[in-house]
Amino acid sequence: MKSLKKTVSILSTLSLILLSGCQSTRSVNTQSIEQSLNLPTTFLTQQPASQQQNACQANSQDFCYQNWWHSFNDPILNAYLEQVMQHNSELSIATLNLQKSVLNWQKEKRTRFPSFNAQMRTQTGGTHHLESHQTQHQSSSEGSLNASWELDLWGKLALQQNISEWEKNASTADRQAVYLNLTANAVRAYYNLVHLNQKLQDQANSLKYQQRQLQFAQTQLKAGIIAPSELIPLQQNITLQQQNQLQLNADKNEALNQLALLLNQHVSELPSSLTDSKHLPKIKDIFIGQPAEVLNNRPDIQAALWRLQASLTAPELTQKNLYPTLVLTAGAQNQSPKLFDLLSVPVLNWGISINLPPLNPQEHRDNLKIAEINSQIAMQQYREQVYKALADVESKLTAWQTAQDKHQLLLQTQRHAEQQFKHQNTRYQAGQIAMKELQESQEQLRQAKMAVQDNLFEQINNWIALYLAMGGQR
Repeated sequence: MKSLKKTVSILSTLSLILLSGCQSTRSVNTQSIEQSLNLPTTFLTQQPASQQQNACQANSQDFCYQNWWHSFNDPILNAYLEQVMQHNSELSIATLNLQKSVLNWQKEKRTRFPSFNAQMRTQTGGTHHLESHQTQHQSSSEGSLNASWELDLWGKLALQQNISEWEKNASTADRQAVYLNLTANAVRAYYNLVHLNQKLQDQANSLKYQQRQLQFAQTQLKAGIIAPSELIPLQQNITLQQQNQLQLNADKNEALNQLALLLNQHVSELPSSLTDSKHLPKIKDIFIGQPAEVLNNRPDIQAALWRLQASLTAPELTQKNLYPTLVLTAGAQNQSPKLFDLLSVPVLNWGISINLPPLNPQEHRDNLKIAEINSQIAMQQYREQVYKALADVESKLTAWQTAQDKHQLLLQTQRHAEQQFKHQNTRYQAGQIAMKELQESQEQLRQAKMAVQDNLFEQINNWIALYLAMGGQR
């Protein structure tokens, strides 16, 4: 007992001496990192936020992410996204990676508590004497129960646990990024198909109109009212529109394959309600007055910040790895010829071990310097990522606003084309213009309508891109 007290006293004194000579680095404060970026209050293309309340600030962050596509009020889209969430392999892999990070974090938590190890072995054998022809049987059993506990004198185990927890948080953000990007790709793929269905319908209607015009012109040709040369522009236009129809059908098949791939299904399994949808929604501007700090809600920025914190802590962990470790051990063991007598009068043992790291000062200084350089690199990379995200939002805000302003001009152009076509049709019926001029007017109207639909599709893509760039804010 005196020997034990003396050993503990020596180790305690040694611990205090080493602890006083170590330079401990404080844990990194992520708020100070974010504040050092000096982000603007609002984006350049935005006005300061009014009294409107942000839904993500008023509720939990999950409210902003979950089912965000419900903003389009499209039940077909909602049903499709539910299937994507159930069957997509990319999201399943991200979920499994998150589960691994959680398990690693739990393992690190257990290192701060005593660990136990039990072992039991039994052996049976015998010897046979050749002269006496006698056989002797022997059996023995051995069992042990051991426990060890590493004392966290320097906070190294706690620091390792923190790093593991930060990686778990980063993996959570990674999965959230996969979730947002996956659902965004699914929504884009769906509305790309809707847009193609609209184009195919408009193309079919236009082709029918051109074919009727050709039949009417052929009747006029037989009556000697027009010359054969006036049929050529109509025939050329019909051929061109037939080519466009073929290309649109090919584009639709590709879009269907993309939808099926997101579901891990074959195209033939897609429901007709999905493949035949033709409704493009009118979307509202939900980005007015968003503060620039919404960048902190981006999953990629959150993951980068957690990993930056782990990287900035690496020099401290490298320093602590140089300190000795103190491990307490205790156990019980016994040997007996019979297996069930192992627990009778076991032999108890205990011990204290101190493990010193390899004494190589130069290698330690090099490792510490490398860790510090890696921390500086990680800090620069994080800053660059944040400012790139800021520029990304600015450019997408500009694209969003431009597409909205352009929509009003395109509607005005469509109205003018409708008026012009009505006027030219009246003149054609009166015999004042040739078929070619009426054909040109009709094509201008068709192009104007297509431009409006293209703009609506562009606005949807811009809305999705801006939603993602702002980190799922609405």
